Amino acid sequence: MASDNQPKRLEDRRVLLATTLGGIAFMGALSTDSFLPSMVAVAGAFEVDMGQVQFALASFVLGGTIGQIFVGPLADRFGRRWVLLSGLAVYVVASLAIMMSASMTEMIVLRFVQGLVASTGRIVARAIVRDLYSRDLAAQMFAYIAFVGSMVPVIGSITSAQLLEHFGWPAVFLFMAVVAAILAVLFWHYIDETLETKNMSAMRFIPMVQNYISILSHKQFLSYVGITIGNSIGLHAFLASSAAVLIGAYGLTPTIYSFWFAAVMISNTGANYLGGRLVVRLGAGRMIFIGTVITVISGAAILALALMGINTTPALIVPMMAFMFAFAFLSPSSQAGALAPFAAQAGTASSAMGIIQGLTSAATGAALGLLPGSTFTEMAAFVAIGSGVILVFYGVFIRRLPSSDQA
Repeated sequence: MASDNQPKRLEDRRVLLATTLGGIAFMGALSTDSFLPSMVAVAGAFEVDMGQVQFALASFVLGGTIGQIFVGPLADRFGRRWVLLSGLAVYVVASLAIMMSASMTEMIVLRFVQGLVASTGRIVARAIVRDLYSRDLAAQMFAYIAFVGSMVPVIGSITSAQLLEHFGWPAVFLFMAVVAAILAVLFWHYIDETLETKNMSAMRFIPMVQNYISILSHKQFLSYVGITIGNSIGLHAFLASSAAVLIGAYGLTPTIYSFWFAAVMISNTGANYLGGRLVVRLGAGRMIFIGTVITVISGAAILALALMGINTTPALIVPMMAFMFAFAFLSPSSQAGALAPFAAQAGTASSAMGIIQGLTSAATGAALGLLPGSTFTEMAAFVAIGSGVILVFYGVFIRRLPSSDQA
């Protein structure tokens, strides 16, 4: 726990902290979800197929994954503020550059750069929470941050759809730049440094590698990170394929698609608020159990509907609403459980979690991009796989942890 006045003030002002960090932590989600309604338009503008546009999505995720290797150690060495504000500044420049892309290849490269710096948001936000709170309170704060942050993609998707229809796809990236600039100002004004003692060796190569090895070989960390792997597979399958299926195959307009997309994310928003209220009462372990049950049911349902040939918008959306509801129960508690053993290495541990999560999302997007076409069945299969991964990690690993590590 921090000892100076600012961190103590932040503990007493959780709404302010959750609001600011929620927007910052979900810059990656904004960058992804705001892009979705414009994917078909981008494909038409550059005269490429949807598979190449999906690589622009995957390159953003890959950039974020690589960026996270260094963000956590940098935040442990130099502090949270310097790293985050620098990342937001570069993000603004990259977003403006994407607006002027002359080819699909150029966009893919610039999206990689955008993802590289967008990774600072989630990593530093998690480290700040770990600086300030014990495990169950951290899980509660993660839930409230996710509650605020889950509004970002809802607003982003609807706003970007309107911008797309009235001003074209470049306006979507201008919107991203403006949001990042506003968040940078809020963070600069309201949140001081929360890291009490800087780790002077965090960026030295050998100690950094040793820290990663120690974290990545920790049984509790790996057990809980397995939950985030399953979540990432299912979520990114939806993100990478839903626009192609609902707009490209089912003929929805970008605006109608954005409202269906918002319905899925609103389910997540409501569950984040509910989860924040329940986690201190029930404990992180029970929240993960409940989330696992709902996830498995939703994954089985969406795959069954796809295999039966029920190719309708509700058949895709309703199970995904259940999946994202469960996501909100699983993610905050699994993050808190994974980071709990690493008080002195919170930034690096947060990076390690983000790297695994990002690689999973990038691999999912790339795999979907390599398949012949974006169909409901393909998407449903990946959602079901993600649900199965969550079930395996909960049943085989988390349940076998000492009871004190499951609570």
